[in-house]
Amino acid sequence: MSESVQIERDGAVAVIVLNRPQALNALGGEMVAQLRRAVEQVEAEASVRAVVIGAESPAFLVGGEVELFQRRRRDLPALIRAVEADLNAAVLGLRRMGKPVLASIQGAVTGAGVSLVATVDLAIAADDARFGLAYSRIGVCPDGGPLIVCPGSWRKRRPWSSCSWRKPLTPQRPRRWAW
Repeated sequence: MSESVQIERDGAVAVIVLNRPQALNALGGEMVAQLRRAVEQVEAEASVRAVVIGAESPAFLVGGEVELFQRRRRDLPALIRAVEADLNAAVLGLRRMGKPVLASIQGAVTGAGVSLVATVDLAIAADDARFGLAYSRIGVCPDGGPLIVCPGSWRKRRPWSSCSWRKPLTPQRPRRWAW
């Protein structure tokens, strides 16, 4: 795989590494396509018995590459369709994986990053992790399935409002929820 999404191996564990630190792992056209291909590859390999998703960046994944969308306004509908198709394929691939999928999270996790994290079986968040859905701030509809994935992934323990945060969610906040 190219440098934006890498697959590392540790025995039967495949580690998918998001490696675009200069963009805080924002998903643009090529990176999201690489993520989809990485998920498909580890899903298909019988020798892989578990998957970890991590990041080489101060942020785990800050969602879509808004700057790319602004630069490509002329072909924006086609670009959005392509990005959504790859993102949805990656998210669905993780959900149906049939192997344990873990996420090692640090820094910002926003937009599509929240959808990606909501698909895993176990997410381990560093103390500096901050989760947020900023769609309402930029006037767009959520992508990557958070309207479906978030409520189900938290087993409806918290109402939908906990997935449509106006301010970032920290790892400490759920500890205060009475589950």
